[in-house]
Amino acid sequence: MLKTDKSGLSTGYGLRLGIDLMGKSEDCLLGSTLGQYRLVEVIGEGGMSRIYRGERADGNFEHDVAVKVSMGASISAELRRRFDQELSLLAALDHPNITRLYDAQVSVSGRPYMVMELIRGESVDAYCDSRGNPVSTAVTLLQAITAAVAYAHAHLIVHRDIKPGNVMVDWFDQPKLLDFGIAKLLVNDTDSGTAIRAMTPHFASPEQLLGKPVTIASDIFQLGALLYRLLTGQSLLPPNAIEQAIAIAARGEDLSIPPKFRRSIPRDLQLIVERCLRAEPQARYPSADALARDLAAFQGDYPVSAASRSGTYLAGRFLKRHRTVASVIAAAGIVLMGITFSYTRSLSKSEELAEARAASATRASKALSRLLTESMSDLQDHVAEQETGSAAIVKSVFEDAIRLASQELASDDATLANLIRIRANAEWRLGRLKEAKASFREATVLASAVESPDLFTEIQLDTIQLTLQDRQVVTADEVLGQLTRAVAVDQLPAAIRARYLRTLGYLAYAKDEFEVATNTYLQAMEILEGLGSAHDRERADVLTSLAWVEIGREDFEMTRDYAQAAVDLLEKDESPMSHRFIDPLRTLALALGFTGEYSSALQVNERALRLANANYGQTHRTVGRVHSSLSSLFYRRGDIHRAITHEEEAQRIEQALYGGDSWDSLVSANTLVLYLGEAGRIPEALAASESLLAIFAAREGPEGRRNLEVLLANQSRFLIQAGAVEEGVAASRRSLALRQALHGEGSYGDYDSQRFLSYALVAAGQIDEAKDLFDTALAGLIALRGRQNQDFETWSMHQYLLERANGNLRSAREYLERYFELIKQQQVLDSPHFLTRVVDLADIQASLGDVAGASRALKMVSQTLTRYPNHPDVLRAKLIEADLLVREKRAEEAIDLANAVLLQLRRDYPRREDLLKRAEGLSGGAVI
Repeated sequence: MLKTDKSGLSTGYGLRLGIDLMGKSEDCLLGSTLGQYRLVEVIGEGGMSRIYRGERADGNFEHDVAVKVSMGASISAELRRRFDQELSLLAALDHPNITRLYDAQVSVSGRPYMVMELIRGESVDAYCDSRGNPVSTAVTLLQAITAAVAYAHAHLIVHRDIKPGNVMVDWFDQPKLLDFGIAKLLVNDTDSGTAIRAMTPHFASPEQLLGKPVTIASDIFQLGALLYRLLTGQSLLPPNAIEQAIAIAARGEDLSIPPKFRRSIPRDLQLIVERCLRAEPQARYPSADALARDLAAFQGDYPVSAASRSGTYLAGRFLKRHRTVASVIAAAGIVLMGITFSYTRSLSKSEELAEARAASATRASKALSRLLTESMSDLQDHVAEQETGSAAIVKSVFEDAIRLASQELASDDATLANLIRIRANAEWRLGRLKEAKASFREATVLASAVESPDLFTEIQLDTIQLTLQDRQVVTADEVLGQLTRAVAVDQLPAAIRARYLRTLGYLAYAKDEFEVATNTYLQAMEILEGLGSAHDRERADVLTSLAWVEIGREDFEMTRDYAQAAVDLLEKDESPMSHRFIDPLRTLALALGFTGEYSSALQVNERALRLANANYGQTHRTVGRVHSSLSSLFYRRGDIHRAITHEEEAQRIEQALYGGDSWDSLVSANTLVLYLGEAGRIPEALAASESLLAIFAAREGPEGRRNLEVLLANQSRFLIQAGAVEEGVAASRRSLALRQALHGEGSYGDYDSQRFLSYALVAAGQIDEAKDLFDTALAGLIALRGRQNQDFETWSMHQYLLERANGNLRSAREYLERYFELIKQQQVLDSPHFLTRVVDLADIQASLGDVAGASRALKMVSQTLTRYPNHPDVLRAKLIEADLLVREKRAEEAIDLANAVLLQLRRDYPRREDLLKRAEGLSGGAVI
């Protein structure tokens, strides 16, 4: 028997009522219309709701959605008020792992319903089951889901019904959390005991089962229950064990993993799951962020907060990550002891042995330097914040080693220079760039005072590499010149000579001297190959550098080949968790993205991100750069929202470490100008671009000019979209001049910028100059690359702009239709990248009276129109739709739509006179 409360209702009564209602309900809605959508297929159902696939009832868009309908009784007036109040909060949720909510209404019969993004894929449990429930897959998926939950909690929204059926994995292996906050809208917590509580019994938290207040701790419990299901293939409790679940909750029992599953689940992961499943809410993780940190710690073999923090446990985690640490530390100690003993004994010998003593000490110091430098690279002493203890252990080892050697060999300037160089590299690895630069300067002064060209060269090459990290090309060039004048490079040992060539190649790459960079890298590779497998790491670095040169040349096939070769070389001997994989992996991911292999690219880049977090923690420049690469992939795929999320994370990391004026931070800001504009947040993009113009204009070297040129090109486009046409043309002219200076007149970059200026001139009505520039650009491209080139097809298609400007609408339509036929085999058209051209096609079709053709064009970007509602071309598309409604004699709908667009235009784009006039005409019911 269940316990009965004072109201006479049994605990869990609302749960039973929900199940009874679903069992008795009949599907009378199939084929009916809710709002703008016709319900055509049942695709799922839960304890209190049914989900349908919906299609637009008016046929204007081929954009299927998921429509979730509450099958319970009609809602009260109070709940209706809350429903309307909270809808705006849910609609504002914008996270890559949360399914978008498009609309929410109450039907004529009083049933609440939601219109949501339709995810193509499979439920998360089916996804894991089909792969054998591997631990790594389950944890990776739950990390993404937990990030989505944390995001919503920050917006004061609790999910309440996290379960496998509410998590879908899409075709790109990305988990999507459904129904976020919808449970809160569909039910009223303050109703009487007859209210249907939103939950699934075998995933519900104890407080939900007992009818107690629901908090973020309830979501934490459900995340733990979900992780248990993904790891074991079974739920914590059978679906029909409702009374058992309520009884366990009433007794306050903590749930634990049964013995039969413990052998297959790592101990730390067991602790994470069981902390989530504790009966008392306050005993669980305090936040979704805290759970996410423990999941990341587990994946990187870091200590988790759910475990004991004993010294033995911390040391065990540390040694698991760095299996060679014990031997390295022991070897370092032996070498140090040997140096100390040998040198101390030599002090007691006669004066005539002084020269031999010094030579011996120098050789020993070089051996020590090599050992400790390589050990630091392996140990990765900059670790995640939660790795309390182990970072201090590693740091202490090296500090003790340096202190001991400094004391015993203080009279030897060469040894001190070597030791200071070790300190500088440690500071560099820890991200302390100012301290590292100061240490390299100190080491350079000491090395200059002794006859040791090898040591002097190594320190100077370190200095140049660090300088180039911040793209200070002019300074790096000066240091390299000083080195070349001071040292006979051809007389250096082969390994140092190879490193000199690698540095020379990197500097040439930074200057956009791609041919010089390639030749220099290949010379370095030839030397390294002659040195054997001991230098495979350096060879992998050179291969990765060659891949970056090919990105600069836009030869992405070669980029992929070089990057893959670097990864293959490292996989021969390196640990799978080695930080050395990070750069070649993210380079390979970019190459795959540029060639359209987005699914593979994202998998490779996600691996790079996991390695970066595991080796460096959450806040390190390397981690930021991997986020930036990931943002580039999402941008190329047309998912601008995710691109913005990752680029903002890259910028956050860089600013936290080095401030807003560091080079990486400025480059991220420049990238965000493009992403914000593409997402339709054009006022934000233009404001950001204005603050960057003077900074890049004052920056020395090609990097500053290159970023200024990109900034001006993007600014030009967004100014024109905002209605500031004259300013847009001026920015495009400046961009062209800079690109000619960077790449030379008659180069690909020159012709590329000329064609963009021609588009701006068309918008300004300067058709004759636009045509001259366009013809020059197209002829130049043919001379450089021939007609059998995809760029030629893309460029020539833009002839439609000139044709339309001259009133030749049919010709303009033919150009556009041929273009879309060409690229639809390779690209996803439903993205902001093609929005302007698709809407142009719809506009032309409408002007020619082809209503069906205009509708078909808008269907090509139906999802983009929904996901980027503030884009000026989305507003233009809505005006075209209003025009089509007028033609269909649906004037009232057209007026409502035009009025909504008019309000938005006046707020966001007051200079778009063309759209304002169009909206004003339609809002009065007139046909354009």
